[in-house]
Amino acid sequence: IVIILNSTPGKLGMLLVRSNKIPSYPQFSKDGLERIPFPRLRDLKPSQLDGLVKAYDALKSKERLSLPQAHLCPVQIAIDDAVCQHLHFDKHLCLQARHLLSQEPMITAQPYQFTPPPQTPLL
Repeated sequence: IVIILNSTPGKLGMLLVRSNKIPSYPQFSKDGLERIPFPRLRDLKPSQLDGLVKAYDALKSKERLSLPQAHLCPVQIAIDDAVCQHLHFDKHLCLQARHLLSQEPMITAQPYQFTPPPQTPLL
């Protein structure tokens, strides 16, 4: 389950399943954890579990970049690839989510980056 929680879909699940609307540290209760949209581990095939265990064993001692750099982090990319492969998440959507999550102001502590359109010269 550790590799699932550290994947981009896992992080999004934890961020999206929030009952309170006031910014605070997430409070993980048993009921809250059960609402996170993860596959039921009991329903996974042995080959899926084996693949996730092998990915965890290969990546557990490697250092990851910070979350704002997740879209560039080879370890985070490998975690996401393993989860997408073995749990059948869409790899393209995961890549987009990882990129967007790494730019999210609540992750970067920076305001949204907005580039105004170029000014059209007056005629």
